[in-house]
Amino acid sequence: MVGVLALIAIQASPAHAHPQAQGTDVVGVGSDTAQYGVDFLVEGVNGKAGFNSGSLDRRAYAFDASGDGSGGATTGATVILRAGSTKVTPLPNGSGAGITAMLGDLGASEQINFVRSSRLPKSTEQATANDPTHQWGGLHVFQFATDGLQIAVSQLVATNVPATLTSQDLICIYQGQNTGPGAVCPQFASIVPFLPQSGSGTRTFFLDDLAAANGGTALSLGTNVQSMQEHDPTPIKSNANAIAPFSTGRVSLLNSGYLGDGTGGTPALKNVVKLLTAAGNFSDPARGLYILVRERDVHDHTNLPATGVTASGQAFPWQADGTRNWVETLFAGPTSWVAKTANNPLIAGAFFTPAYSDLGIVSSG
Repeated sequence: MVGVLALIAIQASPAHAHPQAQGTDVVGVGSDTAQYGVDFLVEGVNGKAGFNSGSLDRRAYAFDASGDGSGGATTGATVILRAGSTKVTPLPNGSGAGITAMLGDLGASEQINFVRSSRLPKSTEQATANDPTHQWGGLHVFQFATDGLQIAVSQLVATNVPATLTSQDLICIYQGQNTGPGAVCPQFASIVPFLPQSGSGTRTFFLDDLAAANGGTALSLGTNVQSMQEHDPTPIKSNANAIAPFSTGRVSLLNSGYLGDGTGGTPALKNVVKLLTAAGNFSDPARGLYILVRERDVHDHTNLPATGVTASGQAFPWQADGTRNWVETLFAGPTSWVAKTANNPLIAGAFFTPAYSDLGIVSSG
């Protein structure tokens, strides 16, 4: 499937057998939610060329979150981020995992240049990026799209979940107050709630939304809450009682058949889940999707005498016939690849709403 980069080593597969980024390429990791939008921007979709088609020797590599090109769960997925490296790294699976991986990327030669994220950095993450160890000046945030967040249920089997689940209903269910003695919402006793894996931006965003609806108090998750790979329909599609927070864009992409419709050896992922869309349901319609880079790199035009390249490991200018660095080429400013309105169809191909904005150094608090 064009546009889906799953450049990983899975379980016992030899890491060196997979494509690897060269020294002149920039590498991104992180969000499961945002991955197809970024994949399509760099690799193209629906017959429209992505960035890499016109830049064969200086490319953008976007490593998918789970190691499965169709968005399913994998076990023990690892990656070698750069050609010539022997370091096998667990694949950063989610926004938080991507940010953590970048903050830990302190070697002489940086491996990660940007992070996809479906949440803003936390203030603590911004502080770390500007501490004496990092000295990056913070994490610079570029928004490239918006997406929705709603509750998904099975479409493959008849769901037992009510047509409407409010935020208050979900607070009760996810705190395990729907079952057992003294249940607060026993009418939902049969519901099995799922949450994305730790490190997922969707998990953080969803729980933050519910905390806001809970008077600002974080939820105390019940023992009934099950873990799943973010946006993997597998645990939901055949379970009539299951619910999970899902990207609205991802459900549309799944139901378009792009990630597999059961033909030609592809997984059967089309029309296996649906969203609860009736009035009154939990819904967050305008969730931002972001690219994070080191503030130091945004306008760095100085090739260091010792290395001949900038502090990011990329030469200035990045393109041989250009006048901009790699951040300016890809992400910064109205003429960057991500910001150009001509490239909005690449973002829309992932069923996101294009919405470019240079947010600078911001945090969620």
